[in-house]
Amino acid sequence: PTFFYESIACFILFIILIILRRGTYRKVGTITAWYLVGYGSIRFFIEVSRTDSLMLAGFKTAQIASVIMIIVGVVMLIQNARKSKFEDLYNDINNVDKVKF
Repeated sequence: PTFFYESIACFILFIILIILRRGTYRKVGTITAWYLVGYGSIRFFIEVSRTDSLMLAGFKTAQIASVIMIIVGVVMLIQNARKSKFEDLYNDINNVDKVKF
């Protein structure tokens, strides 16, 4: 039932990301970075209980991909933290015409 566990965990991650997005000021890429960290963590721990995984040099390939996702997400969060407080915001009034929904 790993697919069921993964779908429940992903739904919980979705709710958390929606709550994070409701904040007043979010820099571009922050939600994506948190998704990469969250989904990578979920997938890493779900793959432990799977028995039909593809192996590469003694490691499960899905776990290798998950670690890469987590690293990329953390790097994105670090880059966003280095930007100024009001740089690259979603709620920038000057970019309203460029936003496509």
